[in-house]
Amino acid sequence: CYLNMGLLELNNFIDTQFISFLSTGNIAVFSYAAAFMRLPLDLFATLFSTVTLPMLGKLSISRKKRLPFYLLETAKLFFWFCMPAMLLLIFFASDIFGTLLYSVFTPEQQILASHLLIASALGLFFFAINRNILNIYY
Repeated sequence: CYLNMGLLELNNFIDTQFISFLSTGNIAVFSYAAAFMRLPLDLFATLFSTVTLPMLGKLSISRKKRLPFYLLETAKLFFWFCMPAMLLLIFFASDIFGTLLYSVFTPEQQILASHLLIASALGLFFFAINRNILNIYY
């Protein structure tokens, strides 16, 4: 758990440092793309993981052999939620930034933000599973 969270924080730090060397305004582009990515992740994966934490904590003490079964079941649930959300984010990424942030970003920044959102949306399922694994094995 600590290694996983440490690597996520290190990844965020490296991304921010890399983007800071690019042209002006790209940190805002990165933060907006990350914020739109966090919407489905926080609305479903974090809430579901938080709600199931007491049950998983009890199971980890009394029935450790059942944990892989619950991990598989939550993976199925996350898959059926994350795939439509991922497809929506991918297909509507340019429309999201073009409609909501047309006065804030230049057209080049809108394209960059949509590409960042598409790239991070491809990992939505794995981010959701990661949140649940942290709760199961914490």
